[in-house]
Amino acid sequence: MCENLHTYKYLHRRCCDREVIVKAWMKLRKGKTQRKEVIKIEADFEYYVDKMQRMITETRPGGDPELQFWPEKHKPRTVFEHGKEREIFCPTIWEQWVHHIVIQVLSPIVMRYAYRYSCGSMPGRGGVYGKRYLERLASRGFKYFAKLDIRHFFKSVRQDVVIRMLEELICDEWFIYLIRRIFWQFPKSLPLGFYPSQWLANFVLWHLDRRIVASLPEGSGYIRYVDDLVITGNNKRLLHRVVDIIKQELGKIRLRLKDNYQIARFIYRRKGGTLIGRAIDYMGFVFLRRKTILRKKIMIRATRFAGKLSRTKKIARRQALSMMSRLGWFKHTDTRIVWDTYIEPRVNVNQLKAIIRRRTAGHEDTMDKRAGLWAAAGTL
Repeated sequence: MCENLHTYKYLHRRCCDREVIVKAWMKLRKGKTQRKEVIKIEADFEYYVDKMQRMITETRPGGDPELQFWPEKHKPRTVFEHGKEREIFCPTIWEQWVHHIVIQVLSPIVMRYAYRYSCGSMPGRGGVYGKRYLERLASRGFKYFAKLDIRHFFKSVRQDVVIRMLEELICDEWFIYLIRRIFWQFPKSLPLGFYPSQWLANFVLWHLDRRIVASLPEGSGYIRYVDDLVITGNNKRLLHRVVDIIKQELGKIRLRLKDNYQIARFIYRRKGGTLIGRAIDYMGFVFLRRKTILRKKIMIRATRFAGKLSRTKKIARRQALSMMSRLGWFKHTDTRIVWDTYIEPRVNVNQLKAIIRRRTAGHEDTMDKRAGLWAAAGTL
């Protein structure tokens, strides 16, 4: 395997680097500064950095079992999201720190081989990034689109498949050993809630992305948001052939498509004014020829939450954060009427921002001072 493509070595050694460990913590702590575990670690940060460094150093074949990293057993927590039931696993802060250290080293490799328009769970490639690309495709004009979804994606990705694909690029037995240890309870899936899962989910489909792009003629488009795929083109038969290719490629990594995929005519207006075809409902947006609007469910939830806040005497920080994230959807869509009628009269954006700043300012200032001391001491 190691002679193919570009290969990477000494990644485990990089995970033991003090600078990587501190950077991983600085990223992990964002939004968690009020948690007891975080406050405890930051009260004696140098001690815990040393402890983490020793633990990762010993997490290798032949390392001291008592000093190695051993994740706790986790029971799933069931949540309902967008009409779906999902099992979420919640790792401890200490486990999350290990996850962030591994991704600090692994993420540049995943980004190098990731398809340009594989979106979600990667920095700079969120829903807005994918939305802009799909809007560009719509502005150029295409007749048909295929919308597909991989069946039970995270539950179906097998650890042996992930490891095999990692070994195509990584020649570091100790680093692979560390990744196996993170997922030792999940040999047949990628657990939702684990930070490395979202990165490895994108990585495991990089061969599929390249095969799809190679099979599309000029003028067609392809975008993937984690396990949701949209392909555009002017030839309906070609889209059916691409779907067959996708099924073959997914079979190689023991995955398969949902049976409810669709290949349809993209919405357009006839001379008489009648709308024909379908809009593309994707990533929380509904894409039309010349505008993009919010998915109806998201719009309704946002307006109801805005009404709830208008009746709340004291808004909590959690509520302010939730509302601000919902307002971000409106910023990037053509939903001005809903904004003017149901959102702006009920929500004071400046007040929400002040609540968020006020609740976090004290602890953030303390940690920023500590980060300055670490940098001055040569830790960073």
